[in-house]
Amino acid sequence: AEMKGFNVIQYMYKIIFALGGMWWLHMRGKVKMIEQIEDGIETFPSALHKLFSGGHIGKMLVNVKNATISPEEQKVKSA
Repeated sequence: AEMKGFNVIQYMYKIIFALGGMWWLHMRGKVKMIEQIEDGIETFPSALHKLFSGGHIGKMLVNVKNATISPEEQKVKSA
């Protein structure tokens, strides 16, 4: 087994060219940003598993703001 890597700091002088190139490709529609959004805090464990097992494409997000709230939780919040 062999493991190879590189240090990003070694290539910092190329970051301007890389960002410019990515911006140009994005503006031409060649690069698309894909997000996978899971709804509700209860989906966090499965989302975390997908994140580390490769079960997602693009960004993995968990939306907790618009999750459904039970009537009991609404009563607690309003009290």
